[in-house]
Amino acid sequence: MIHLIKKVIRLSLSLPKTVYFNFALFEPKIAFKLPILVDYKTKFFALHRNTVALNTKATFGMIKIGWGEGAIGNECNRFSYWTIKENCKVIFDGKAHFARGVSLRADNAGQIIFGKNFTANQNFFCASNTSISFGANILAGWNIHVRDGDGHTIYDQDNKIINTNKPIKIGSQVWIASYATILKGVTISDGSIVALGSIVTKSFSEPNIIIGGIPAAIVKKSVHWEK
Repeated sequence: MIHLIKKVIRLSLSLPKTVYFNFALFEPKIAFKLPILVDYKTKFFALHRNTVALNTKATFGMIKIGWGEGAIGNECNRFSYWTIKENCKVIFDGKAHFARGVSLRADNAGQIIFGKNFTANQNFFCASNTSISFGANILAGWNIHVRDGDGHTIYDQDNKIINTNKPIKIGSQVWIASYATILKGVTISDGSIVALGSIVTKSFSEPNIIIGGIPAAIVKKSVHWEK
């Protein structure tokens, strides 16, 4: 009963921000359905029409931003953040759930694609300056970092850029364990597992593998997992 009361209170507190968020992003016929639930502790640093696309029928609360505590007992950022610039895009192929502390960022025409049934635990950080795509049925643990750029531009002595952004592609049915980092230019194939604390700096074309370590390497083949 107490849990239900807390849930109702949280929904009530979050409703004004949820309404504002949906009508800022979508045409009225979609916005009225409130397809994206936004926790009241979510901060918007860039909010523009046509920067979010739904590749499925819009239903109430199909996408949740900063919703839920995630894993109990882990330190979590108090706020969630949404920074999707005007020339960028976030695409949802279906339901998605981001726990509290999520930060979604896109700049310089960056694009992020989330396949259906995407789930991320606390403090999920994803930043795109080119392209990041996730397949269906992704499970991301807490404190995950995914970024297709380095954050700052580096030049050589001839003033040429030497650290260009590179797209990231993560297949379907991939489990990204807590504290993992996935960096630019990486491809991870279907059915794979990224071990806890790994830093992935190169691509893996073989499906159904466990990769782990710094930098990540294949540690086991021919595996499968369930949510």
